[in-house]
Amino acid sequence: MEAKPKPNVEELLKAVSLSLEYTTELPDKVGAILDNHPKPAYIAVNQKRPICEQHFWIWYELGRFIYAGRPARKLTWAERLINRKYHSHFMKVWSRYNRLYIHRHCGPELRNELFAITLMIQLGQKDDLRQYLEKHPKMAAWVIYCIVALRFLHMRRQFQAAIRQLFGVNGTIA
Repeated sequence: MEAKPKPNVEELLKAVSLSLEYTTELPDKVGAILDNHPKPAYIAVNQKRPICEQHFWIWYELGRFIYAGRPARKLTWAERLINRKYHSHFMKVWSRYNRLYIHRHCGPELRNELFAITLMIQLGQKDDLRQYLEKHPKMAAWVIYCIVALRFLHMRRQFQAAIRQLFGVNGTIA
């Protein structure tokens, strides 16, 4: 069985009715912006940024487009720990610190960054990802997290396919 070729940037954006516009008019700190109309039509990318960052920001903005209007996923296990009523002063301080940390660091920005990293991994943009990590070493732990999570998802899909093949689609033995 031949492996399907991986889609490129334009194909993926075309599938969601977006186009790319490269510009030098954006401020230096801005990597890309999504059209701010109710139905966005384009992603404007800052040409002054390195290619690796341009790709990252394209995927980041695509994540913003896809997840628009959806709240960031809550970390229910963590919420139970940090919202619990503790009697110990130390645990009250610990839970307050962790509550602030989770709400500050696990919001929509992180979700879009993880979306961008995951797409870069799945599309085989290894060189871009390596260059991006050289410029942003704080993201290395999240890249490792994405790689491990994708590996487990792949193994789960293989396991499910093997079970379906063994027992058939409707659960009977083939």
